[in-house]
Amino acid sequence: MEQIDWKDEKYSVGNDEFDHAHKKLIGLINQLYIYINEGVAREKINDILEQLTIYTKEHFSKEELLMINKDYPDLVAHQLEHKLFISELAKLHDKYRSNKNLISVQLLYFLKDWLISHILQTDKKYATYFKHSS
Repeated sequence: MEQIDWKDEKYSVGNDEFDHAHKKLIGLINQLYIYINEGVAREKINDILEQLTIYTKEHFSKEELLMINKDYPDLVAHQLEHKLFISELAKLHDKYRSNKNLISVQLLYFLKDWLISHILQTDKKYATYFKHSS
């Protein structure tokens, strides 16, 4: 798996705060990739998973609040995607903390693919909506 390389023209949703958050999430996934490839201590990997979980929840809350304020029509579907991702991330983190599961390249692909797909498909929809509803 290659690290994710942020490109404004590809990933930007036209909101500086959300673009910054997406860059941070990508950075955390990239850091997790580096740690796993370097065989770093479990504590460091656990720390990245904790940061990813906390920051993801914060970011999703901010996105959803803006969607509520702007009467975004796909709010419920978007919230469901967020909820399912947070649930999967929590399961993964729990398994890792209990030493039942190692972080695999397959997991990294899941995180990378979900985030990229979510930004390019789901988040780009609200970006278009917000741009035309202003």
